[in-house]
Amino acid sequence: MRISSSTSQRLAFLLIALAGFSRLMPHPWNVSPMAGIALFGMMAFGNRLTAIVVSAMAWFLSDLMVNLWIQPCYAQGLSYFFSGTALGVYLGLAWMLFMGSRLAASEITGMRIFGFSLASSLGFYFISNSLVWLSSGYYPMNIAGWGLALTAGIPFYQAGDLTSSFFLNQIVGDLMYTTALYGAWISLRRWIPSFA
Repeated sequence: MRISSSTSQRLAFLLIALAGFSRLMPHPWNVSPMAGIALFGMMAFGNRLTAIVVSAMAWFLSDLMVNLWIQPCYAQGLSYFFSGTALGVYLGLAWMLFMGSRLAASEITGMRIFGFSLASSLGFYFISNSLVWLSSGYYPMNIAGWGLALTAGIPFYQAGDLTSSFFLNQIVGDLMYTTALYGAWISLRRWIPSFA
């Protein structure tokens, strides 16, 4: 299920841009469109290079705006992009693109979208937290230290407030955005014939 027409490619680009822009709106921590952009983008563009460039630009530009204007106290300006944390994030996003290429190569079903979205979340978690372990200096450089870093990546629930769990929020956000992008794509192509 790949896009063939330039009109359809513009629709895919618009959906990805809207998803990237949604990072600038108020939302629960770690509910992010990044996996949805990767999974959808790899299906939506017939050319993998185009999908990678569009997805990476959506990630980078939204990261830039978040780090400069939304959360400058956490990100410390552009220094974020030169940190081990950013490397972990972008390697995790590369994993999501790989998952998107696998999904695009198969028949798109609801169960496959769910499975690849979950695999994206889990892979991102392991990759990003492993890079924090390797680069932060907070943890011993052994299996126990790696376990501590992975455990620290799952904040405890606070008074039953699910919005405080980065990991659960990531799973929910990845599934929500992936489903929304695919759903919008299918619906708009069905309702507006020029997008088909």
